[in-house]
This record gives sequence, C-alpha cells and structure tokens, in this order.
Amino acid sequence: FAVPHIPVKYRWIYTTVLGIANVVLFSSYDGIHFLVCITLSYIASRLLCKTRYAGLAVFVISFGYIAAVRYCILKDIYHLPTAASVCFLLMVCKVVWFAFHTQDAKACPTVLQYVQYIFYFPGLWTGPFLSYDLVMDALNSTETQAIQILPFILNRFLQIIPYILAYYFLTPLFPRDPMLTAEFAAQPLYYRVYYTLMTMLAKRGRYFTGWFVAEAACAASGIGYEKSKPYLIDFTNFRAFHALEFETATSLKDAIRSWNCTVQMWLVMCVYKRFPGSRLVRQIATMSISAFWHGLHPGYYLTFTLAPFVQGMQDLGLLCKWPGEQIEIIGKVYWLFKLVMSASLISFMIVPFVFLDLEHSIQVWRNLSWYGFWQAGFYVCMYVICRAVNPPKRRERKEGKGEKGEVEEEKKTE
Repeated sequence: FAVPHIPVKYRWIYTTVLGIANVVLFSSYDGIHFLVCITLSYIASRLLCKTRYAGLAVFVISFGYIAAVRYCILKDIYHLPTAASVCFLLMVCKVVWFAFHTQDAKACPTVLQYVQYIFYFPGLWTGPFLSYDLVMDALNSTETQAIQILPFILNRFLQIIPYILAYYFLTPLFPRDPMLTAEFAAQPLYYRVYYTLMTMLAKRGRYFTGWFVAEAACAASGIGYEKSKPYLIDFTNFRAFHALEFETATSLKDAIRSWNCTVQMWLVMCVYKRFPGSRLVRQIATMSISAFWHGLHPGYYLTFTLAPFVQGMQDLGLLCKWPGEQIEIIGKVYWLFKLVMSASLISFMIVPFVFLDLEHSIQVWRNLSWYGFWQAGFYVCMYVICRAVNPPKRRERKEGKGEKGEVEEEKKTE
C-alpha cells in the first residue's frame, strides 16, 4: 500500500531493497544462483539487443542454468528450498521477457532499470508474472496515488471465499492418497469421478488463494492503474486466474486459458509466437517448455504434453453442430452435459500434475478406468456423427473468380 505514496524518485529504492531482502531472507546463500543467472542474462541482453538472438540466448542461459540446478537436486548433490525455487522460476520468466523486450526495441535499458524490474517485490514469490513495461509504469507514475484499492480487493476476495472454504474443508475429506488403492478402484465409476473432482477442487483452492494475495499486493503497489481513469484498476495484465470462467468452461482449452494466466501470457509471447512450425508443433513445444519450467517430475510432462492432443480431440466434437442443438431446451441440456464432461476431463488430466510420480499417475489413471481418454474418444465419435448428420456443404464457386480468390475464400471458410 505504501508504494504509490512514495515519491517517484525514491520509489524504486523501496521496492528494490524489499525485493533483495526477500530473496536473501528466504534463500540465504542460495541467492547466489539468482545473482549468477540474472547477471549472465543481462550481459547477453546488452550484447545481443540489436540482433534477433537476444531472447533465444537468454532463454538458453536461464533455462540451462535452472536445468543444471535441478539435476544437482535430483542427484542429491544440492538442495534448494521451496521458496527459493519458486522465486527462481519467476525470475527466469522475467529475464527472458526482458531479453525479448530489448530485442524488439533494439535497445537495452540500464543496469539500474534491470535491477528495478527483477527485484520488484510484489509477485516475487507466487506470481503473477509482471511485464517490464507494467513495472516501469508503476514505479514512475504519480497517478498511482489515486488508485482505490479496497473495492478491487473486496471484489476478488468475494470470488475467492468458496475456494478458501474448499481448501480447508475438502482437503481432509478428499485426500489424494486413497486414489492409489484397490479399494478406490472397486468403487463405482461415478463415485471415483466425483472423488477426483472434489480432490482437484481442494487443490485448486490452494492455488487460487495464493494468487489472490499476490494480485492484491500487485494492485496495492500501483500495478494496473488506468491511465485514463487512474483511480480504477485494470487487472487484465496481472490477473492470475479467472475463477468463474474456469468453473464454467465447457472445453479443456477454455479451462487452460483461465489458469495461471500471466505465465500463459509469457508462454504465448516468448515461446508460442516465436517458435517455428505448425500450430500443433508450437502447442507441443509450448506445453513442453511449461512442463520443464515447472520441474523435472514426469507428471508435469505427462499432463502438459498430452494436453494438446486431448484438447484437439475434444475440439473436433465441440466445434461441430450437435443434432438438435438449435432447439433452446436441447441446447441447454447439451451445455450442461459439456460442462460436466469438461470438468471431469480437466480433473483427469491434472492427476499427473498433482501426483508428479509417473508410476503413481498411471496407477490413478488406471483406477479411474482411463475415463478421460474415453471422453476424448467420445468427442471424436461426436464429430463423425455430426459430420454424417450435417455434412458440410460445398462452397459454390462464383463465376469470374480467379484461382487466387478461390484460395482466399477457402482459407476464410476454414
């Protein structure tokens, strides 16, 4: 709350000192890794800012460094505290974003500006990820003093109350470990799906609660102020989650877009849009980078690398017109059906993300009768049925249209 009211020329001192103090406090001597990584990244950004390789170079440096640290942890050579590990992840996002920023601008900000951005303390531990321009605006604008923070915090708090309750009450009622047992596998399928939904809701409550606190800290520090109406907060650039959109998602794609939104924005801008290849290739590359960013546990890779394929199979069934969908009452029934199907599919796909270990993840999927993959197959069958019932009409070619025009019309149709 103090940041917007500190004079601009001193504001960066307050935020930077607090940021460095947080890193030292929670990381102790492990903070040397942050220093090495951000130093090497800045040198690469400075030297290559006028080329098209700055972002790629820093990406390789930062992810290579974090891979080396994780390998040492995996082999019990070294131990990195959880708090320091999470902070390290967000710093990697920041140095890569900064490198692409310098590459696109063909100029590199000063060392002081770099340090101000890296150690801006709101969002340093749990996110959300903050872009360079967003932080600089908050540090250098006098208009942030007019921000009305309490309405924003109250509004988001009301949204988060169900998740706080879910985390504290559902966690002891629906622990994850029973999902590994033969007794759980012997239960009826509807109970197993219900249990999985409740377990994942409790896990979701933990993440959403932490992100709410981080969002409130960012908004209180002046992030996201409206330049035209400075007393309002535009939190679209630092919103970590969309609670309502996630719970009412009728597709895996919509649910993914509502989860950890700022890191997804980073993935889109730094990986997806810059990676060569087809849409599917870029999706797989982006999900693989996301899995590696999270850690080395096999569960991350199982969830993230399979997601594009399952999502693609689901999209086939959702994008076509289902029989009778134009009738209002049938359309509503379809919507409810898709909502339940999507919620159960999301919970199924998150299982490896929660259990992390490959053997345990496969065991839980087996105990769930692989229902998520059966669902994906159902959507493919719906696609075939819908195409058979309502075959796509051929677009009639208009006279006088050249070959180029026909190709353009075909692309528009697709």
